[in-house]
Amino acid sequence: MNSKKNNHKNLFLRFWHSNNTKVSVVRDVFFALLFVLIILIALWTYTGQWFNAQPMVAIESNSMKHEDEPFGRIGTINAGDMVLLVKVDGKDDIVPRGNNLKGARAEQNKDDYHYGDYGDVIVYRPYGKDVTQIIHRAICWVEYNEQYDTYTVEDYDIYNQTTINIPEIGLYNYAPDNPHSGFITKGDNVTTNQDADQTTGQICDEPIKLEWISGKARGELPWIGVINLLFNDITTGDSTLYNVPRDSFDCLILLLESLILIPIGMDILSYYKNKKQELIDQNFKNQKQLDDLTSLTILYWGAMIALFMISYLLIEYFIADVYHFMIIILAHVVFLFFLRLEGKILEVKDMQKWLLLTAFTGPIGMTIFYIVHKNANNF
Repeated sequence: MNSKKNNHKNLFLRFWHSNNTKVSVVRDVFFALLFVLIILIALWTYTGQWFNAQPMVAIESNSMKHEDEPFGRIGTINAGDMVLLVKVDGKDDIVPRGNNLKGARAEQNKDDYHYGDYGDVIVYRPYGKDVTQIIHRAICWVEYNEQYDTYTVEDYDIYNQTTINIPEIGLYNYAPDNPHSGFITKGDNVTTNQDADQTTGQICDEPIKLEWISGKARGELPWIGVINLLFNDITTGDSTLYNVPRDSFDCLILLLESLILIPIGMDILSYYKNKKQELIDQNFKNQKQLDDLTSLTILYWGAMIALFMISYLLIEYFIADVYHFMIIILAHVVFLFFLRLEGKILEVKDMQKWLLLTAFTGPIGMTIFYIVHKNANNF
């Protein structure tokens, strides 16, 4: 038994540490798939939406937009965001905003504050049909008494009435043609969604039944949904990307940029260590050094041009420009470190002057350094 365990352990270690290119590719794919599986299991476990439903959705409209949102709009729901959907098993799983949650009841209901307001935000399909889902806040529960054809809305102190009057959300003498119990819902955007979804001619003129609800929103992956909307617009011809706020685009660009820089940074660190080892061992040749210096100069120009184009063409807000400028400075400093290392390998005595020139002129200084020392060392 122990022998089999040792064999399995040795096999795994050989697989893990192998430098064979084919084995490395298989190993990378295996662990990438394993990572994705772990993430999906975690999402399904948290949301309770096992296989037969979506654990998260991308937001397509600005019906939940708030006027006082911070830069990046974290904490509220906007087009381009993704939210997790927690399974709803019954009416009590959803806490509506109600009439007085912003008043005396607010202190007692801090746990019911979600996405910039009180009450749960739900995702539902109007009339239960296979149409675009709506993500709006549950305002109140309407209890319909079929025997007496009356409605009770406890959150608004309405009891056994033949019609519902809630002027603040646009309901006047409300009595749906197909009466039943359900939630009254409304978007948070005070400009585009002044009235409830159930007002005449709006999204769904009936209270939202429990079976129409896909889940309640919990958590947020800001900006990531923009990628989903992009592919959706390409395949369907829709124009949902126009709903994404400009600062959300900026934040997505900075996020992707930061994620890309992580593996690049690891490769740069490995390359830097190898170069330092070359310096210690003096194990290099002139032609190899020329190739390294050529590549470094080309990469420097490419990196600076790409970063400045991103800043000029894609980023609009000042705060995003500041963050992006810090990335440009960091990249600039990294290339200065490599230039200094190349200078040591080439045994350049006036290296401080070259570093100062490149610090102020960027890739121009490194290009001049390359031309001068290429000729001086007869590469």
